[in-house]
Amino acid sequence: MMRTVLRIISLVCFAGAISFVGYSQTDPVVQRMFLVGDAGELKDGLHPVCDWLKQHVDWNDTSNVLVYLGDNIYPAGMPSDGAAGLDAARKILDYQVSVVAGKNAKAFFVPGNHDWKQGRPGGWQQVRNEEAYITGLGMANVDFFPKGGCPGPVAIPLGNKMVLVCMDSQWWLEDKGERPGLESGCDCKNEKSIVNALRDIVSLYPDRLIVLAMHHPFYTHGMHGGYYTLKQHIFPLTDLHSGLYIPLPVIGSIYPISRGALGNVQDTRNPRYKEMREQLEEVIRGHSNIIHVAGHEHTLQLLQQDSVYYVVSGAGSKNTRVKMGAHSLMARENTGFATIELHASGRSEIRFFTMEAQGLDQPFYTAAVTPLIPHVDTTAIVRNFPDSVMAVGDREFLAGGFKRWLLGTNYRKEWATPVKVKVFDMTGWTPLQRGGGSQTRSLRISGPNGRQYVLRGVKKYVDDQALPDVLQGDALVRDLVSDGVSASYPFAALSVPPLAQALGVPHATPQLVYVPDDPRLGRFRADYGNLFAFLEEHEPGNGKKTYNMWDLEYLLKSDNDNNVDQRAALRARMLDLFMMDFDRHEDQWRWMAVDNGKGKTLSPVPRDRDQPFFINNGFLTYIVGSAWAVPALQGFRAKARNIDGLGYSARNFDRNYLNELTEKDWRDGAEAVMALMTDSLIESALKQQPSAVQGYSMDWIIAQLKGRRKYFVGEMMHYYAFISKTVSIYGSDKRELFDVERRPGDSITVTVYKLSKDGQTGKKLYSRTFISAVTGEIRLYGQGGDDQFHIHGEGGGRTIVRIVGGPGSDDYRNEVKAPAGKTRIYDLSTEKNSFEGNGPERKFLSRDPSVNQIIRMGYVGNSTLGYHYNILAPSLTFAYNPDDGLFIGAGFRYTTHGFHKDPYKTLQILSAEHSLSTKAYAFRYSLEATKAIGSLDLLVHGKVLAPNNTINFFGLGNETAYDKHAPEGIRYYRARFVQYDADLQLRKKLGRVLQLAAGPAFEHVNLDSADNKDRFINHTELNGLNKAMLYRSKSYAGGKATVIIDNRDDKINPGRGIYWESNFAAYGGLSHASNNFSQLQSDLALFISFNTRKNVVIATRAGYGKTFGNYEFYQAQFLGATENLRGYRKFRFAGDEAVYHNIDLRIKLAEFRSYLFPGAFGIHLFNDVGRVWLAGEKSNSWHDGYGGGIWVSPLRQFILTANYAQGTEGGMALIKLGWQY
Repeated sequence: MMRTVLRIISLVCFAGAISFVGYSQTDPVVQRMFLVGDAGELKDGLHPVCDWLKQHVDWNDTSNVLVYLGDNIYPAGMPSDGAAGLDAARKILDYQVSVVAGKNAKAFFVPGNHDWKQGRPGGWQQVRNEEAYITGLGMANVDFFPKGGCPGPVAIPLGNKMVLVCMDSQWWLEDKGERPGLESGCDCKNEKSIVNALRDIVSLYPDRLIVLAMHHPFYTHGMHGGYYTLKQHIFPLTDLHSGLYIPLPVIGSIYPISRGALGNVQDTRNPRYKEMREQLEEVIRGHSNIIHVAGHEHTLQLLQQDSVYYVVSGAGSKNTRVKMGAHSLMARENTGFATIELHASGRSEIRFFTMEAQGLDQPFYTAAVTPLIPHVDTTAIVRNFPDSVMAVGDREFLAGGFKRWLLGTNYRKEWATPVKVKVFDMTGWTPLQRGGGSQTRSLRISGPNGRQYVLRGVKKYVDDQALPDVLQGDALVRDLVSDGVSASYPFAALSVPPLAQALGVPHATPQLVYVPDDPRLGRFRADYGNLFAFLEEHEPGNGKKTYNMWDLEYLLKSDNDNNVDQRAALRARMLDLFMMDFDRHEDQWRWMAVDNGKGKTLSPVPRDRDQPFFINNGFLTYIVGSAWAVPALQGFRAKARNIDGLGYSARNFDRNYLNELTEKDWRDGAEAVMALMTDSLIESALKQQPSAVQGYSMDWIIAQLKGRRKYFVGEMMHYYAFISKTVSIYGSDKRELFDVERRPGDSITVTVYKLSKDGQTGKKLYSRTFISAVTGEIRLYGQGGDDQFHIHGEGGGRTIVRIVGGPGSDDYRNEVKAPAGKTRIYDLSTEKNSFEGNGPERKFLSRDPSVNQIIRMGYVGNSTLGYHYNILAPSLTFAYNPDDGLFIGAGFRYTTHGFHKDPYKTLQILSAEHSLSTKAYAFRYSLEATKAIGSLDLLVHGKVLAPNNTINFFGLGNETAYDKHAPEGIRYYRARFVQYDADLQLRKKLGRVLQLAAGPAFEHVNLDSADNKDRFINHTELNGLNKAMLYRSKSYAGGKATVIIDNRDDKINPGRGIYWESNFAAYGGLSHASNNFSQLQSDLALFISFNTRKNVVIATRAGYGKTFGNYEFYQAQFLGATENLRGYRKFRFAGDEAVYHNIDLRIKLAEFRSYLFPGAFGIHLFNDVGRVWLAGEKSNSWHDGYGGGIWVSPLRQFILTANYAQGTEGGMALIKLGWQY
């Protein structure tokens, strides 16, 4: 019987095996994707995973694809040329690339946070270095996506059944000032456009397996998911090194607890990370044909949420702890990788391998994925549409009298007037992709002639993504910007071609069309059906290929035979400035190339002409157009209000591509332009407007353009002088000779020549003579190659010449006797550079590759890349408390920018404040100078509290009395004195978080007995003060040291992070009446929120202070209302030592839209507790205050709080700008 059973089992197994073999032969693998994450480290010069893949996979099989999921180079990505660690980084990449080197299969790299330099400044450069190295290998089967540090997504079809979609998830988590932003050449410039692009890709491939590859997982149960064991609490140092078993109980718990509460941005609990996951997951949720793959966590995991599988394959070179958790199907700590196998039938499997496997037939885990479902197209239904319709730009701009006064009459009638336009017939046209603009809906389409065109919606859309980060979420600003669109002439683009044609400037030829709700729009139908739009060429001009700004930069950097036609660029920019078109940032240009024999000469092609004739005639918008606010919005008129400010968006363009043109070139160019701007041309151009709107503003615009001819040449010469104050001249990665001649008469001639490989001088590349009265600074950037810099001549001159050598072994020869500070050389100390000549110079040599940083284009968010204007801006302040009454103030902030000064060169703040109750005045001045002495910043503070400076003094001790029935009430306890304070510190910033500062300080105080007559301060028999010395003038000198740890996400309205400031000061008395004393003060504030919107914020602060020595009463440690103990008078308790604790619950209730008082608002509750100690006093009392109030945030740059606080001595109202801490 047993024998029979065994035979039956054997037959069944044999039959199953035959069936499997047959099935695998009839349903072969058509695509196999290998997923390797966090592979950026070698072990003893080897890479086990790469070696396994080489040994066990046939990489000549084109169905195999290798994807590296980020963190491709540890510890901090690919350094720049000449930097330490470059060779090691190249070896790591070479090892990974070697898997497919010389094979037919393809490999793709996506970046991770370590490739972005772990989120530190300079990460954008590091990730571009990595891309440049990979693409520079010249291997057709190896590539890096997304390009240029852009976020993607980028869709890469693999065969006809799979699509790889690459995204850079670190872009989303990177600080906005350190990544390509709205002015970049990225297809997607903000989070919303990323989501839309991903949605388009998902819609485009409904019947293919979509593999969404990025570095960061959506779900994980490893360290980045908050998994900490008891071991990490007891032996926390083992996370740094496996052998550091040093017990640190309690202390060891601080890191995992604080990381869970504060949220490292690289962890799934962090609000920004959660926002990324939620927005992207909303797109892919419910699509069974999508698999999300990621690394980041050094583990192997498979999770499933709804119908989507989530693969974590980050164990390419490291492994860390992991556990099974919600949605987990598998979790393993071993080094290894994952694969996705797609079969001809549409079924697929996800498999996981460790290094113990002996081949692809030995996965340790396999999961079957839902088979692909054939897609049925139901949209190909052709409808009949009319030939024309009446279309309106935007009816929402109609406004009443007050709104027109406040925001301007603008072109509201033009926007709201129906215009007859033809209906766009989709026959022969194919939709391709949506545009990435923040305000304009645009769709790229292919025409019947094979050329590409763009449909650009007339109506503009303003949401948070269109606003600067600091203004996002603010209802007023969003409304202002939205209504500000009415200041743009809706059909201005139609009038540009005649003017451009006359100047020989390439241009599009837009026409108005109406796009119906046509099913042939396909996946774009919902957003682009019923669209009133401009139809124009995607590549204006002759229809040949054009280049974007990044392409141009690459061409200029890679070969000095490529150049820009600067006279053509000048004509294009003069047309902009004549029409007062302010929106001409880097992405508003394409570049047309002409063969010049050895290289390309590129001329600009302007596009997206939305802002000619932009008007500004409202009260509020006029203020917004001021030089200290947004001068580019000054508005169209015959004479520019501020021609320098008008050019702000093109500030980098003008300084890069007009840098060889002389004053004569500008004058000749402006006069030539004006000669062509005839009455008939201007009138003809404006008559291109739809006839229905010509009766409104057309005649006024014509009159302004004619009037501009009177002022235009003068404005251009002023603008020339403005952009010539500092001039940058660039070499390339080839060799150049920079010849600098300081000539008699205070002028400098800079000439750049080609250099051959053997050092022979070739053709002239650049030449311009500068006058010191106009140009105060010249910057020479050698970039790559072994360049030569020769400074000679008989002149001295006031102009500073900065030379940034760039990578390569450069030769410097200085033969000029000008002061050393006039010639400054910057280069790497690790290179073989040579210095000759007897001319003095200052050398700034460093091992840090940022010394060769090129300040050229402002692609990266709000960073200091590119040129920035100096700004003088007014400031106002006010507050209310029972002691000062209404406290008002005014002043200004002056910000300047300079070479390698980040975020600014200097920031000066001057303010004057006045208390209406005490009649006291306060004058304050501060200066912050970045890198004033080497890497040290200079900080200067000055304060004058006079006349009538007033504080409360109730005596020293923790239980001092406050007699509310004193003859003069609170005035009895007020002490008046004059105080002058000044300190100067040198500050060292250690990364983004830590600051150290120290320097000398001075203090002078004088009490006048007449000012304090009949006050408590004068009753020394009651307060214990020394009456003989009380009214003596006192002066002190000493030093002050400060340590600050600050990682708050927002300095104005923090939602997450820590702020810890500690100060120590020691003073010596400068007279017999002045005693020596010292002070220590430290307070630590912690902020916790649970989402990026900061709907609920928990803020808590603990502080301690102590004064040492025989101090004066005003040098005591104080507790009081406006500083640390709400519910009590200012300076209520004074002693040798003070301790306090504050906790706030800040709740945002809503955002509201109102022109009188707009913004977000909420409530807050608080509790404060504290006490002081005085030598000889016995007290166990603690003082407690509590209360609540409301807050509003008008522009997200301000917080106004109003609350009522209750203490044991009664209650009081407090109003102030800003939080208590």
